[in-house]
Amino acid sequence: MATPWTAQFHIVNGVAQEKSSSIGMFKNSGPAKRSFLYAIADAFNTKDPEPITGEVIRNIEGEFKRGGPSVTAALTSVLNATNSQLLKLGAGHDRNETPRVGISCAALTGTELYIAQAGPSLAYIYSGETIRRVTPSTTNGGVIDIDDAIGASGNVHINLQRHEMQDGDIVLLASHSLASLISNDELAIILTAEPDQAIQRVFLVAKKEENFSAVILTMV
Repeated sequence: MATPWTAQFHIVNGVAQEKSSSIGMFKNSGPAKRSFLYAIADAFNTKDPEPITGEVIRNIEGEFKRGGPSVTAALTSVLNATNSQLLKLGAGHDRNETPRVGISCAALTGTELYIAQAGPSLAYIYSGETIRRVTPSTTNGGVIDIDDAIGASGNVHINLQRHEMQDGDIVLLASHSLASLISNDELAIILTAEPDQAIQRVFLVAKKEENFSAVILTMV
C-alpha cells in the first residue's frame, strides 16, 4: 500500500532552516481514519512571522482533530476558526497593523487529497505530466491579496479542491510568493525530478526570499 512521503524547507529571516512554525504535518488525525493533514501558513503585517504562524498551525491541528461530518467540513471549520482566532488577536489594534495570514491545507485520506485555502496561498498539483496551480480567488474571480487574508474581516472566502492521487503525482504547498519567482512550465520541469531533488531545486528558486516555506507530498 502506498504511503505519503514528504520533504520540506524553510527560510526564516533570510536564514535556511530545517524546521519552522509555518508548516504543520499531522498523522492519524481528523474526521477520517488514517488521514494526514499538511498545512502551510504565510503571515503578513508583522516583522516576526514565526509566533503568528506557530499559533495558527497549533490551532489548525486542534480544530482538525475535533473532526466533522466530512473532511471538507473539517477543513472549512479549521479556516473559519483560524480567522476568528486572528480577529481576536487583532481586536483593539489599527486594522493596518493587525497580523493576517494566508493558509493552504492538504488532507490526505487514502488516495483522496483535499486542498483548502484562504487568503494569499499557493499549491501545485503535478499529475500526468501536467501542472495545475491551485490558488483562491475572490468571490467575483479577482486576485486574492492581503485585504482578503485570514484575519482581515469576519468573512473568509475558502477555496476547496479534490484530487485523486495517482502514482507519480506530486503536490507542492508553498509560500504564495513562489508564483512570482517561477513560471508553471519551469516548475513542472523541476517536479519531474525525484521528489528529494525537486524540493532542493525549489529551494534554489526561493533562496533569496526573506521568509519562505515549502513542502512536497507524494505517494511511495
